[in-house]
Amino acid sequence: MRLPSWLQLIVIGALGALTGVGVTLWRLNALPAVLHQPLNAVVSTEPSTVDAIDIDYVRELLTLLAPADRNRILETDDSLLAFVAQEARNQAALSAAYAAHAERSAPVRRIMERAGQRVLIEAFMQDVMRQNLDSKYPTEADQQTFYSNNPAQFRVPDRFALWQIFIPATTAAERTKAQALARRLLEQLLSGKQDFATLATQYSGHEPSRLNGGYMGLVGLADLKPEVRAAVEGAPPDKLLGPLATNEGFHLVKRGPTVAGKLLEFEQVKDRIVRYLQQTARLDVMRQALDKMLVLHPVKFATADIAAWRTELSKVDFDSARGPQQ
Repeated sequence: MRLPSWLQLIVIGALGALTGVGVTLWRLNALPAVLHQPLNAVVSTEPSTVDAIDIDYVRELLTLLAPADRNRILETDDSLLAFVAQEARNQAALSAAYAAHAERSAPVRRIMERAGQRVLIEAFMQDVMRQNLDSKYPTEADQQTFYSNNPAQFRVPDRFALWQIFIPATTAAERTKAQALARRLLEQLLSGKQDFATLATQYSGHEPSRLNGGYMGLVGLADLKPEVRAAVEGAPPDKLLGPLATNEGFHLVKRGPTVAGKLLEFEQVKDRIVRYLQQTARLDVMRQALDKMLVLHPVKFATADIAAWRTELSKVDFDSARGPQQ
């Protein structure tokens, strides 16, 4: 039996939502006892749907969520209503799938089994995190140390005011005309017959700056295209530059005085530091946990065969290889 296209989307979407197994700190203290059990979870295909949602059911669902997601759902009546309404749709889709006997299809059964295993991995790795992550990390001292040791990450670079008139052009014919127009505009600016803001408003193809007389705001060299950066770097304030050719067109630019960069205060970046250190710690625990699991439960494969596998697999018609569907 081939699944209807709408049902295929539901199955694929559900599987995609379960594939994000990636979370994890700096020393591995323990692994849950379940690590020593085989990973062969098979999702039951017995119909299990609900035709009414009550508070106990919602409570059970919320228990499965991360605290941040749970808090967002419980923030307002409308957000909770949206959550419950979506779950009603999910249950309706599940009932429709069972009514169509979608679970009897061999490919779907394999997808369900794989999805169940991914759920098990995710729950298991969350347990590893709880056992090995220090809830007090990073301390204020950890944050201060990271801030002191990495000043470049918290420094706002030198910036300068920049104005531009951008003449877009991509094809050869467009570029010939655009370059000629840019040269005419530059001549008008150099002769004093027109001012920059007027011409930018009339001709520039960069809408945000065009509406502001060509003013781009304060920018750093790293924000600019290489061709523009090379011309602007070291140029004196108010000097007209161009036409500068890029793959998108031609630019007439003028820079203002430099605004010196500065080191952001610790309090300004504290939250960012906490998020970074926590994520780094989680990734470290994840690496150590997976390395230990591979030692306890080795899975062998021949690295030397990968090239041959790739050659052979590239020739497979995977759609036909699925075989007849029930």
